[in-house]
Amino acid sequence: MPPTAVPASPAGPNPDRTATVTGGKGRRLALIIIAIIVVIALVVSGVLVWQSRKSNGSQTQAGASAPSAATKSGKKESATQKPKKSAAAKKSPSASPDTASRVLDKQVMDAIVDTYNSGSGNAAVSVMTSDNLKSYSSSKASYSMSAAGLYLPPWLAYYDLVGGSPAGGYQSVLSSMDNGKANELIDRDGGMDMLNSWLKAHDYDDTSFEHLYGDVNASEDGYDNTTSSDDAAKMLTQLMTKGEDGLLGYNIASDGVAVPDGATVHAHRGMGVGDAYDYYMVVSNGSKKVAVVVLPQGQTKEQAASLTSNVLKQVWQNMFVSEK
Repeated sequence: MPPTAVPASPAGPNPDRTATVTGGKGRRLALIIIAIIVVIALVVSGVLVWQSRKSNGSQTQAGASAPSAATKSGKKESATQKPKKSAAAKKSPSASPDTASRVLDKQVMDAIVDTYNSGSGNAAVSVMTSDNLKSYSSSKASYSMSAAGLYLPPWLAYYDLVGGSPAGGYQSVLSSMDNGKANELIDRDGGMDMLNSWLKAHDYDDTSFEHLYGDVNASEDGYDNTTSSDDAAKMLTQLMTKGEDGLLGYNIASDGVAVPDGATVHAHRGMGVGDAYDYYMVVSNGSKKVAVVVLPQGQTKEQAASLTSNVLKQVWQNMFVSEK
C-alpha cells in the first residue's frame, strides 16, 4: 500500500516567527519612542538656550557696551541742543544768589539798549565783574566804535612794560584825562606802533589807535581811534586789578547821568570826536566793583545820559542791592 499521507497541521501562525516579528516591532516602537523623546529634549533644550541668549542680549543692550535707548536719546538731544548761553544770559529762577548778583537779565538789558539802536543811532554796552565775567554784552558790544575818552591803553601798556605805574605827574592821565601826558606815555611805550602791538598781544582785537590824543585834525581826516565796549570793559577790570580805578576822576552827574543812591562811580567821559558821548565807569559799593561801558553814537548828549542812567540803575539794583 502506498504510504498514508500524514495530514498537514492546520494553518496558523508560526510561534517562532510570531515571536520574532513581535519582538522586532517592539524594538522599533521603542526606538521610535526614544527618538521622539530625544527630539523633544533637544527642542526644549534649544528653546531654553535661545531664551537664555535673548535674555543676555537684552541685558547687553541695556549696558554701556551697546547703543541703548538712552544712548540714542542722548545723541538726539546733542544734535538738537541749543548753543549754551553766555554768562550774560537771562537769569533762571534756579540761579544761585551768587550767580544772580553777577549777571544781568539779558532780555531786560536788550530792551533798554536796543531802543537806542534805531535809525542812524547806535549803542554798545558792556558790564563786567572784577574777575572778567561778562555780566552783559549788548548785540554791538564787539563792534569797533569811537574810542573818545579812552585813556587806559597807554597807561596799562606802560604798567606792563615797566612793571609799575608811571611816575612823574602822569596820574593826570587818569584823573583829568590829560592829553599831553597821555601822548608822552605813548612815546614812553615806544610810539603808536608799539601801543597797537601791545593791544593785539593782549587780545584787544577791536581797539586800534591811529592818532594822538587831542589831534582833531587827524580825526577829521579819517584817522580814528576805535574800541569796543567789551574791550574797554576788560581794560577797566585790569585797572581794578592794579588798584588804580579810583584815579578816574570825571563827574558823570555833571552830564545829567543819574548816579544811584549809595553808589560810587569812578569814570571817564569821551566827546568831541564826531557825535560820541562815551562813558567808561567803575561802579562800587565800597567792597564790590563792576566795570560798565556805554558807547552811544549818533545820539544826543541827553540821549547818551539817559541810556547811561538806565544801565547804571539796572547794574546797581541787580548786582549790588539785590545781593544784600
